[in-house]
Amino acid sequence: MNFYLVTSKIFDETQESIKIIPENVSVLFSDEEYKDKIYHSKYHRTNDLSFLDFFIEEWQEYENVAMILSVNEIKINSSFFRKSWKDYTNLNNSFIFFKGIEDSVVWIGKSISLNFPDIESIRTYNPTLSGK
Repeated sequence: MNFYLVTSKIFDETQESIKIIPENVSVLFSDEEYKDKIYHSKYHRTNDLSFLDFFIEEWQEYENVAMILSVNEIKINSSFFRKSWKDYTNLNNSFIFFKGIEDSVVWIGKSISLNFPDIESIRTYNPTLSGK
């Protein structure tokens, strides 16, 4: 699974500090003029999820942020920032999480070919122990 974090429009440039980027995170694109960045991390079952702490920290510092989960690696270029969530999910088999106009709203989009888990079946799941 490939995790991408797309950030732009930092809330307070004076607060931007040199961050220690975790080993399992790489910067695929960085534009210092606009403070745009794209981070990437690959997750395999043997890896830990320590990159999520870093992603969450970045999520809180930028006005425009999107986290994309994709099975395939995504081709990155400077126009990547100017796409709508539908463009991301149409071009790549992926889920996307992004901030709305208000910080308290997180939107979720997905490719048409993907399905959300059936929440009702999870909620009503009642396992029983067998005597085997």
